[in-house]
Amino acid sequence: MFGSSLHISGKNKDLLLNSVTSELKANQKMEIIQTNLEDVFIYLMSHSQDNYGV
Repeated sequence: MFGSSLHISGKNKDLLLNSVTSELKANQKMEIIQTNLEDVFIYLMSHSQDNYGV
């Protein structure tokens, strides 16, 4: 992981917690935040059909 922040979301909280915490470095921290409208939009769009066939 690099950069100033990483935002991830998923359906399995335990799997996400285990996956992320196992990769954290000493100078990194994890903060659990509430799902917001942007997360819902990204989730819905990732399951939508492309109307332009690309």
